[in-house]
Amino acid sequence: GGTVVLAFEGTGTFSGTLSGAFTSGKSYIQATLNSDLSAGYIVTAEFPDEDSFILIQRLSNASAINNAGIYVGIRVYL
Repeated sequence: GGTVVLAFEGTGTFSGTLSGAFTSGKSYIQATLNSDLSAGYIVTAEFPDEDSFILIQRLSNASAINNAGIYVGIRVYL
């Protein structure tokens, strides 16, 4: 258990850390944008290691966006 520490890494990029919390192959992120999806906004998510995750908000043309708003759910299965 514990609290995920969130950080703003730059325009459209956020990270979260919690030591040992994101088990490889058992962690899942569901991210929902709070914006007009017809504009082509997408979110990519990755777990670079078992201590962290990264979320990147982008337009479909790969330029970074700012202030789109996002809801995030993280599950770790046993």
